[in-house]
Amino acid sequence: SLLVLFSGLFGISSLLFSIKESSKLPKQEIIRNTPINSSLFKPLSLGACCATFCSISPGLGSAQAATIASLFMKNVTAEIFIIILSSINTINFALSILSLYLIDKARNGVVVVISQIHSISFVEMIYFLGIMSFAALLGFFITLYLGKKCMYLFDIVSVKKLSLIIIIFIILLVGYFSSWIGLI
Repeated sequence: SLLVLFSGLFGISSLLFSIKESSKLPKQEIIRNTPINSSLFKPLSLGACCATFCSISPGLGSAQAATIASLFMKNVTAEIFIIILSSINTINFALSILSLYLIDKARNGVVVVISQIHSISFVEMIYFLGIMSFAALLGFFITLYLGKKCMYLFDIVSVKKLSLIIIIFIILLVGYFSSWIGLI
């Protein structure tokens, strides 16, 4: 039922809006050597502080925490906001694993599933955090590599056609998982 609800309320309606507006993706520029320097430490540390606050505050999501963190910076670009938001999401998940171990409370859906399978030990918590850190680091480098490779597709792909294909795919998914009742 959530697939049907979110597909109709957010997914398809946003795609129809983008078709109506005739969105055009801007020309993408490839920056060969993106510098990773000390200027990234401020948004990362702000993200870490806000993630801690976000993880103990009910009803406060990552996007709201990133908005709060960006208030403490001058000249917040889209890239800086994404760095803040990504650090908040990563740290939130680590804190969810930690809270499952320490107080036996799950803070997000994946951790709820883990808690339903069995309670985790200290060694398993360390494994989870180590694997998560490795996956985050690996994901960073994969994203840099694939992002540069896929950028050429943005010049070729029509936003209208892509949106229509995604709408058809969503309709097929809803029909498959919830039959005609979900389609209605």
